[in-house]
Amino acid sequence: MTGKAVVIGLGKIGFSFGLDTLRKQPASHLACYSEILPQNMIGVCDVDEQKLRQIEYDYMPQIGYACQDVEELLGEFEPEIVSIATPTPTHVNIVKDVAKFECVKAIFLEKPIAQNIRDAKEMIQVCKDADIRLSVNYTRRWNPVYQRYVGESFDMAIGLHPGPIVRTGSHMLDLFNLYFGKPLHVRAFGGPEENYLEEEYNDYNINGYVQYAGGSATLISGMHRPNTVLFELDLFSKSRRVRFVDNGDKTFHYRLAPGGYSDLNEYQVEMMIRSGHEQIMEHTVNYTTPLMMAIEQTINCIRFPLMNFCSGEAALEALKVALGIHYSAMHGNKRLQLDKLPDAYGVRTY
Repeated sequence: MTGKAVVIGLGKIGFSFGLDTLRKQPASHLACYSEILPQNMIGVCDVDEQKLRQIEYDYMPQIGYACQDVEELLGEFEPEIVSIATPTPTHVNIVKDVAKFECVKAIFLEKPIAQNIRDAKEMIQVCKDADIRLSVNYTRRWNPVYQRYVGESFDMAIGLHPGPIVRTGSHMLDLFNLYFGKPLHVRAFGGPEENYLEEEYNDYNINGYVQYAGGSATLISGMHRPNTVLFELDLFSKSRRVRFVDNGDKTFHYRLAPGGYSDLNEYQVEMMIRSGHEQIMEHTVNYTTPLMMAIEQTINCIRFPLMNFCSGEAALEALKVALGIHYSAMHGNKRLQLDKLPDAYGVRTY
C-alpha cells in the first residue's frame, strides 16, 4: 500500500473520535490512515487553521501536507484516496472539486451521501465520469457480525437507533436494504419528534414502516438518545430470530418452538428470559473497527478489483428511504411510493 491519502474535514469522525477513550479504536478517518500508511503519506484539510497545526504536530511524521484549501491539497499532494468527512451540505461541491483531479482513484465519503436525491445522483455520475470509485461510510456493511446474515431469509425486522431519521436512522435503513433488497414504499407513524440537533436542522426523530419488493416489512424507531451509540436490530423469520445489541458487539439467536423461542444450543450454560423469549446463544465478537476495514478496503481497491461494500448507489437507496419517511411525516403520515419522491426533496442535516 503506497498510495497517498487525504482527509478533508477534521471534526468528529474525521479526527476527534480517534481521541475518545470510550470508543473502540481506531475510530476516525485520520486514526485509521495513520495506522496503515507510512510516513508523509497522509494529507489533511480543514477550515480551522489551529486544528490543522495541532494535528500536523500530533501525527508527525505521518502528515505530509496540511492546508485549508481542498484544491491546493489535491494539486500539491496528489493523493489517490480522498476521505471526505465534512458536513453533509458540503459533500456535493467537494466531490465535484475532487473529481477534477486525475490523481484521485477513490473517494470515501461520510454518510449520509447528501441532503437530497438530486445531489446524490450528481455525485454518483461525476465519479463515474471520472472513473473514481465512490464508497460511503455505512460502516456496518463492513462489520462481519452483520455481514454474516446477508443472503439469509428473513421476513421482518425492527430497528432502534439514537436520533434523527437521516443522520442516524439511515444507518439502520441501509442495513434493512442490505438484508431485504429493494424498498418499495414507506409510511411514517406517530409524528415527528424534536431532534437533538441545532434549530437550523429539520432532521427529526421519526418512526417509520418500510415495505420491500420481496414482501418483507421493517419498522424503525428513533429513540432520542443524543451522544449514545444505541443501535439494536431484530431480524425475524417464521422459525428464528437474530438480535443484535450493544451496537453489534453481541448477537442473540433464537428458534421458534411450540412454547415460543427456545434453546438452539445444547451447551448454552446460562439462560435468560427476555420478553417471553429464552436466550439460546450469545456471540461476542472481537475485531478491528469496521471503519478500519472500510478504509483498508478503499486503499486496497486501488490495486485490486475488490467488491464495493457500500457504493454511492447503495447509499442513495438508504437516503431515499430516510427521506421518504420524513416526507410521509410532513404530509400526515401518508403512505409514499418511493419512486414518487421528488429528487429535490431534502432535509437540513449536518
